[in-house]
Amino acid sequence: MTLKALSAREGQAFLLVLMVMPVLLVLTLSLGTLIQHQYQNVFKEEYFLRAFNAAETGIEMTIAGIMGEACWYETFPQSGPDGNYTGVFEETAINGGASFEVDAQKQQEDIGISMRIKSVGRYRTGSGETEAQKTLLSTVGTFEAGDYLRGLTVLPHEPANLAFDGNLILDGDLLVNGDAGITGSTEIYGVVYASRGVTETWPGNKYPGYLFIPPFPEIDANYYLNKAETAGNVFHTDMSFKNWDTAAEKTEGAGKVYDTEDGGIYFVNGDITIGGNYRGAALFFATGNITVTESLTPVTGGPDTGAGLPALVAMGDVDIRDHTVFANLLAGGCLRALGGASLHGSACARGVDFRGGASTGVIRIQRQEKQVPLQEFIPLTAKILEWKELYPVF
Repeated sequence: MTLKALSAREGQAFLLVLMVMPVLLVLTLSLGTLIQHQYQNVFKEEYFLRAFNAAETGIEMTIAGIMGEACWYETFPQSGPDGNYTGVFEETAINGGASFEVDAQKQQEDIGISMRIKSVGRYRTGSGETEAQKTLLSTVGTFEAGDYLRGLTVLPHEPANLAFDGNLILDGDLLVNGDAGITGSTEIYGVVYASRGVTETWPGNKYPGYLFIPPFPEIDANYYLNKAETAGNVFHTDMSFKNWDTAAEKTEGAGKVYDTEDGGIYFVNGDITIGGNYRGAALFFATGNITVTESLTPVTGGPDTGAGLPALVAMGDVDIRDHTVFANLLAGGCLRALGGASLHGSACARGVDFRGGASTGVIRIQRQEKQVPLQEFIPLTAKILEWKELYPVF
């Protein structure tokens, strides 16, 4: 190989190195920039996660206040026509540089009260600059006893198809979790609210797809037990209550008269049978079923205005079979009225059993608007109806 040929090859190699080095330099710089961006993104995602968690904390603390601080919630101002938000929490710091700030809008709905909660979560570095911000919006519905006692309220665990095919006359509202099929000679002198559909051909006032259908209230036996214990009205066996009167002394045993002025709440760890005449109002709770064995009617022909109706609360079924009943009812199982019945009051149940049809008996339910339910009938219930992140994200 000549020196001239060797020099030519060396020159080519040198030129190749000169061409490759800028490419490698660009690739190295690009890789460094990419790694730096990835590093920054990891930290940015961590910042946004902390801001998101802070916003969630703000909503959770507001809901806890709704359920645990009745006085605060009752006095929280309702929004006017302009729909302005009212401050709940000023910016509140939590651990690790995160904070939340909460405003809310409280409005009366057809059923219950809505609380629209807007929570802004932030994450700041040690210098105080905001590195990330997340905004969450949650709508919470709150419901009290009067929202469940508007006529007939049927709230199965999951939305269901409920058919009312001619054996119901309802002077009040119908609330249904699911579809309300209204056919035949069914008469409803009120509004029908359903979480899904309502029979299109039914000509009455109706709200299908209604958002504020309440959840079935949690029947907590301890809630009623604690209230009954203060007056010694606790029975750990099946009981029969008949012809009870607020003016009489309390005695135990079937067919006796019961005093309701010393607390007015009776807890039975078992089944209850009840019927006859009464004076005043009381709440009867059963861990099992409640069966009305004869008409349950006031001594004077009608309860005193504003005094409240008796309340029958069962973790199982409530059966008013072919009787006239002046009471408000809550059943963790079914409301049964085989053969027809006449209820002067309102009922809330997981399901209904009105078998027999119009030919064998009609169920008449007449809401008593002037008869407020006992305060202890159903505790305040809340339901989260919406939970979403608002955009754009800061």
